[in-house]
Amino acid sequence: LRHFGMPGVDTLTDAVHKVGAIRQVASVANQLDKDRVISEIYGCTGWDWPLAKHKFHGDWEYALGINYRCQHLTHYTLAGLGKKDYPASISHHSPWWKYYSTVEDYFARLSYALSNGKADNDVLVLCPQESLMGYFDGLHRQDNGPVYFKAYEISNRWEAIIRQMTDNHILFDFGDEVLLDELATATEDGIRVGKMTYRTVVMLPCDTIRRSTLDLLDKAGVKLLVVEHYPCRVDGELSDEVIGYLAGRANTRLCDDTAQLLAALDNRVHICLDGAEATDVWCQLRQTGEEEYILFVAPNRFEAQGELTVTLTLPEGLHVYRLDCANGEVYPVSVAYADGLLTFSYMLEKQGSRLFLFTRDTLVTETPIVSAVPATGGETPEWFAYRLGEWNSRPLDVCTYRIGEAGFS
Repeated sequence: LRHFGMPGVDTLTDAVHKVGAIRQVASVANQLDKDRVISEIYGCTGWDWPLAKHKFHGDWEYALGINYRCQHLTHYTLAGLGKKDYPASISHHSPWWKYYSTVEDYFARLSYALSNGKADNDVLVLCPQESLMGYFDGLHRQDNGPVYFKAYEISNRWEAIIRQMTDNHILFDFGDEVLLDELATATEDGIRVGKMTYRTVVMLPCDTIRRSTLDLLDKAGVKLLVVEHYPCRVDGELSDEVIGYLAGRANTRLCDDTAQLLAALDNRVHICLDGAEATDVWCQLRQTGEEEYILFVAPNRFEAQGELTVTLTLPEGLHVYRLDCANGEVYPVSVAYADGLLTFSYMLEKQGSRLFLFTRDTLVTETPIVSAVPATGGETPEWFAYRLGEWNSRPLDVCTYRIGEAGFS
């Protein structure tokens, strides 16, 4: 990933998944100061996939660190096997094509905003990739015995922990041990990896760790949180010293489970629903100036809704604005400061998302007046006439028909 001009990932199906993969890609981009992180998105979602989900799936990936979409797909033709791919062609073949600018204008603004500044993440999660690969022999067979299942046990446990960290709005990057060996240095502020500096390190369940990583931890006085157990190998070789060293290291804590880990982490962003962390939304915080930040909040569940309370540790006296990526408008947000914390609330609508700007500058003082669109329609009658907006643009899933004056089927 470090050699890609635009690090990227491919996400398939309608599922909310690949959290670890997306965060790995975004972490490399953060550390190596790459402006764009790309996702091939929307593949294998179905011909009946609504535009609301085009927005929803882009939103949750952007909250994880993506800021550029490669949409799957546009057909050259619908002839032959081409029409068996999905979702529906994002082009003139689809009757909604002339309205698709609503989706694209939204993501154009959001992509620009989230490619500015740098991610404000101060937790480094050591990636247990070498432990996983040490057990995996490359044979995708479930009858491969305990070695096969050990590799997937590590992978699944890792994914579950970082999903809970993301659900609880912990701002973190992954630390790949290869990159740490080449790029990381110990500083007075913590561990510096490229353009990023981390003050807390989380060691996910793993069996082996590099000697270079232990040396880095020895030089840096960062808080180290070890999840579930200490590794038993160094550079793949069994070692009696590693457990004793880590257990005796100052500012180190062994967390028996994810609940203890979350309690030990200093959470700089809280997004709460009914007094508890709102696990149905994810967020990304970026610093775009000396005292300027943006926060993007998006749901990870399609039906999520409710009144959210956002609390952040930011400099006092900042103005807060909602940047509406759908229409380009800027709206002031009422906030409260107390004990060094900034707090405000807003209503999360279904498939809703919010982009907030925190700045010393005064942008607007009054809420813009938005013209209301009058409601139209009502109950659809059993029988009605319609006219095609364009040739062959009416999809019929189930129909009743008649030929001439014969009865309906």
